[in-house]
Parts: sequence; structure tokens; C-alpha cells
Amino acid sequence: DTLYVKNGYYTPTIDMYKNLQIEKQGAPNNYILIAAFPGHRPTIYVASMNGVQIWNSQYLEFRGFEVRGMDDPPVVNQFDTTMNGNGISAFGNIGNKYIRIVDNHVHHVGGNGIGVANSDQILILRNRVWHCTHRSDAGNSGIAITGPKNHAPTSQPYGYVVAENVAYDNVNTFACSCAGYSQITDGNGII
Repeated sequence: DTLYVKNGYYTPTIDMYKNLQIEKQGAPNNYILIAAFPGHRPTIYVASMNGVQIWNSQYLEFRGFEVRGMDDPPVVNQFDTTMNGNGISAFGNIGNKYIRIVDNHVHHVGGNGIGVANSDQILILRNRVWHCTHRSDAGNSGIAITGPKNHAPTSQPYGYVVAENVAYDNVNTFACSCAGYSQITDGNGII
């Protein structure tokens, strides 16, 4: 199945945890494709904890979007989730497997540009991630993989491919909660 999205600015819902949640199950020979219409780059505006949240999905591809936060708003409260949200997140309590995040532009989000956790068989390819993580106290990075899980059959090892991405200007400016708010610990391009 394919869902094409045309140019436009897609703004947040009222949910503080995500703007767009994708929870879909494709099949090995039938990936679900959520993609920009050819020649378009629709924009998803992030004003929550996760701009795009891929949750407990499998055999899914998310391709060709601009995912953007606010252009350096003044920080009144570093714990404000409208300031430190992630651009594209793939995680879930049972995890994701066989997910492709391809050809997206992610920028000006306070947390991870692209963050993946509790997942397996993930492809992060040809994305451009910049000016992320500036407003987070969670030790975020431009592209972050944490807690990889082996959800595939036991004969397959963990499967993460991160290739041909460009990540720059992803810097933490707040001390990390993981260090008792005493030091900045992250802000990497890819971790």
C-alpha cells in the first residue's frame, strides 16, 4: 500500500506525545510506503514530543518529508515538550522491525532529529539532519540508535544500516538529566 502526500504544512494535533503516529503492519514483499508525492516535499511541523512517531510497526517506509521544529524560540522552560521534541522517532513497547527512513530533511527540533529504540532491521538512508538537539536535556543527537533489539528470527543478527546521511550542527546546550544536570554529554551527529 502507498500513501502519497503533496506539498503543504501539516501542523500538530492536540496530542502532546506526537503529531503523527504511524502504527501499520506491512509484509516482506509488500512494504507500506508513506511518501512525498513525486516532486514534492511536504512539511510536518513539530510542536510535541515526537513529530512523526513510528510505533510498533513492521515493513514500513517513511520517505521524502521535511520535518521541522521552531526556529530557535526563546527557551523559558527546558522541560517544555514543545521545545525538546524529536523529529522522527521509531520505537514502541513491542518494537519496530523492517523500517526504512529515507530521504527526509529534519531540522530545528529540540531533541533527536531521527531516533530509533527497541527496534530491529532498520534502514536510515540519505536523510539530512541539522540544527537538532539544541533544546533537550536528554542527551540527544542528530541520529540516535538506543536499545537495539533482535526482533527478527534467531538466525538474523541485529540489523541497522545508517548510510549516506548528512548530519551537522546537532549540539546539546543543556546539561543532561542522565548526568544529574551537571554536564553536557551528547549532541553528536550520529550515535
